[in-house]
Amino acid sequence: MNINIKYILRVFAVLLAAVVAIPAQGAFVPAKNLFVSLQDSISTTDSVPSKREKGADAVEDPVYYESSDSMVWSRTGNAHLYGNCEVRYQKVQLNAAVITMNMDSSEVRAHGVTDSTGVVSGIPVFRDGDTPYETDRIKYNFKSQRGFINNVFTAQGDGFMTGEKAKIHHL
Repeated sequence: MNINIKYILRVFAVLLAAVVAIPAQGAFVPAKNLFVSLQDSISTTDSVPSKREKGADAVEDPVYYESSDSMVWSRTGNAHLYGNCEVRYQKVQLNAAVITMNMDSSEVRAHGVTDSTGVVSGIPVFRDGDTPYETDRIKYNFKSQRGFINNVFTAQGDGFMTGEKAKIHHL
């Protein structure tokens, strides 16, 4: 307790000396350059740019996305969605267990997840309008409307279409 009292007395003495040093005549005018600005040792430059320039491949319309588990944004412009994910752009819709979007290149990648028993769940379902395509993996570019799909399955009319590796291309 003695230390606190000594500290308080010292502070009081310093303040009293400062008050006594101020002249009693006229108004108090602070001296110019009373406070000298010192250069901060911490960099003020932010490592994350505040305004990202739109890339040449950036999409024009909004991209809607959601996930039931989590979303992780990286500094490289990638968004990783986990758990029952959905991404929509114009008339294209993509559902999967895991989706990675690169907002600079307008590219999405999706795949399902394999549990400990080897069962795959949340396989990607790509819809362009009313036509759904079930696949193991997909890589699709919203801007160019081109992509690659692995092990695709879809019903068209009265028939079914399957393919080990296929390309998506819209004119």
